[in-house]
Amino acid sequence: MGSTVNNYGMLKKNSNSQRVPPRFGPNLWCLFERVKLNLPRTNNHVESWHRQIQMDTRKDLTVLKIIVLFLREQNKVDGDKLRIKNGEQFKTKKDNQETNLRIFRLVNCYKSENIESFLEGKF
Repeated sequence: MGSTVNNYGMLKKNSNSQRVPPRFGPNLWCLFERVKLNLPRTNNHVESWHRQIQMDTRKDLTVLKIIVLFLREQNKVDGDKLRIKNGEQFKTKKDNQETNLRIFRLVNCYKSENIESFLEGKF
């Protein structure tokens, strides 16, 4: 593992300042740049799909049912890709639109030198 210093990851053994790079770095979980570019956040779709599997698990989920779920999801993704390619806009719920707008405004107001004020909502 590298010995670069960063603000995330576990401390290296016998060190108070050097950290081990995390298994999943910020480039995988940080949505800051995606929000700035007005790109969708993916977590809602993932959570929805996870909820569907959880509900099916309660109903005695079998391997065949999992395969059917994957096929259904693949068909949905293929259809969504085609609609995007054709320029179709996806509708979002009003609550999600308002949440996305609030997050977009927060991200655009962020200044790293004023982090304490930002976190306290005094930006």
